[in-house]
Amino acid sequence: MHNHSNAYGIIRVLYGRILIKLFPALTLNIPKVEPTEQILEEGQVTWMLPKLNQTHQVKNPNLYGTCCITLQCYQYGQEDREHYEYFDYIANDGLSIGHFNPKSDMDFADFKKTMRKEWHGTT
Repeated sequence: MHNHSNAYGIIRVLYGRILIKLFPALTLNIPKVEPTEQILEEGQVTWMLPKLNQTHQVKNPNLYGTCCITLQCYQYGQEDREHYEYFDYIANDGLSIGHFNPKSDMDFADFKKTMRKEWHGTT
């Protein structure tokens, strides 16, 4: 369970399926609220806005079978002046909130160039 600190985001399932659980907030010591759950199949998409779907958990519901491949993209809005680059999550002990610093696989401009080459069959 983690959140994306008010980023805009999109998650698309490229292969397999993924279980997404949505939570109202990422805080300690609050009454447990049952999350909203949804399974996304190949080709389906979900999104997040600064005040919607920020706190979630994603996992492959078929742990010992078919893999799940997703494409996830995140960006802060122009109105956001604080770029908090971490994912916050509840630590395994349930007593603290940790901060994970994600690393991008590729710069967006490089990704776009690579996709264009693949699309045109020039790789």
